[in-house]
Amino acid sequence: MRTTAKIVVLALAVLLSILGQLACGPSHAAQPVPTAALAVAVARAEHAQVPRVIGAEGGFIAVQQSNLAPHEEGVISSTPVDVGSYVRRGQVIATLDPVDFQLRERQASAALEQARAAIGLHNSSAAFQPAKVPSVASAHAALLQAQARDQLARNNLHRYRGLVASGDVAESVFDQISVQARSADAELTAARQQYRAALDMARQGYAQVAAAQSALALSNKGVRDTRIVAPFAGWVAARPVAVGEHVTLMTNVATVVQLSPLKLQLRIPQQDVSELRLGQAVLASVSGFSRPFQGKLSALSPALDATSRALLVEATFRNQRRLLRPGMFAHARIVLPGARAVAVVPASAVVYNSGTDSDQIFTDDGGVAHVHVVQLSRPYNPAEDGVSGTVQVLSGLPADATVITSGVGHLVDGAKVRPQPVAGGPGPSGLRDGARNGGAHA
Repeated sequence: MRTTAKIVVLALAVLLSILGQLACGPSHAAQPVPTAALAVAVARAEHAQVPRVIGAEGGFIAVQQSNLAPHEEGVISSTPVDVGSYVRRGQVIATLDPVDFQLRERQASAALEQARAAIGLHNSSAAFQPAKVPSVASAHAALLQAQARDQLARNNLHRYRGLVASGDVAESVFDQISVQARSADAELTAARQQYRAALDMARQGYAQVAAAQSALALSNKGVRDTRIVAPFAGWVAARPVAVGEHVTLMTNVATVVQLSPLKLQLRIPQQDVSELRLGQAVLASVSGFSRPFQGKLSALSPALDATSRALLVEATFRNQRRLLRPGMFAHARIVLPGARAVAVVPASAVVYNSGTDSDQIFTDDGGVAHVHVVQLSRPYNPAEDGVSGTVQVLSGLPADATVITSGVGHLVDGAKVRPQPVAGGPGPSGLRDGARNGGAHA
């Protein structure tokens, strides 16, 4: 019983204590514990003069790229190269079954020989002479005979006309001579027509020879076209056909691409177009490579795009080591004459705010973090800036600022910080390495 009584008394005491705390009101509620200052690393921003640049993004394209299609329909009989193979100009990439084309070639050759024989042109190198065609020569001989008979008949007619006038020949004899003269004249007219017809036939025969020569030339071309060859030296990027496959004039047999040189296509805003000049240096940073590639501005479009108000330009890269490939994406900088002042800070000081789509840097002002929206010389590129360790700030950062380089992802404006000993800063050497005009030669 004594134990039960003690438990009841203890329970009543706890209940009275809780009621007493509730009765005290909000004035006695627990206060929040002040947040401790965040330990951060800091560095001093340094200032320097760097070349002026225009930043842009774009993709690499091949100077020459060809999708090869056959000139004749047929069946693939061989594919001596594969994807990734290097081919010389004129090297065979695929062949068609040549049997049908060879038969057509023989048929065209026989037709040509027949046409030549019809006009007596047995020697292929001999010049065409219509008078030597047998039918023309026969018609010409008949014409000469008709001319001789006509001349004889005319002479007889003239002589007998005088004899009739003198009374030495009867009128009936003269009539016979007149008939013979008219007959000889008609035969001469017919011989002339036959000769002209023979000449026309000979010329038609020669035209048939020319047509047969053209047909043979086309047949020869058909045989040659069974070999699908590379139009220029390059690399086989695709070869989607296989032996035994039937292809048409629209079939893509292979794709050949030239890797050296390459072109980088960029779109430059209207406000920067006046600064562009052919031959200006272009530095292209590509993901996966530690150093930028160097090229030259090689082409400027004559007109801006009506929708984007941007100018399409091209930069040529030699790409002798073939490190770059068509389709690669690059961050490019076109180097302009002159220089501009920038602040150089460690790359770790920059934080991107997706909500405002802006780059931000926190500075330490007497133990309090303040955020600054800054403009960088170009978007942060880990492939390049991750090596040099620095970025260039064009505007938005106070002079001689001390920037916070660690924990920036957890800071807000006005947060308390406890800076560690100030580092020596990025140093001018880091700046010069990042802004130097040179780069990796492709």
